[in-house]
Amino acid sequence: MRPFVGIIGIAFGMLILVGLLTRIAAVLLLINIGVAILSTKIPILFGHSYGLPRLAHYNLWGMLH
Repeated sequence: MRPFVGIIGIAFGMLILVGLLTRIAAVLLLINIGVAILSTKIPILFGHSYGLPRLAHYNLWGMLH
């Protein structure tokens, strides 16, 4: 998934910079960012690691780190 997410970020970011299809590109980038936050930061907030190394803090401070 990392190459796919990277290509999406670069391609749609360039579209926004150039000014082409900005609304569509912005919505797709927001979806991309939303999925990234839901899959990485929210589990840390609630104390789940999901394959990540054990963290010192699994609360708000661990999420913000």
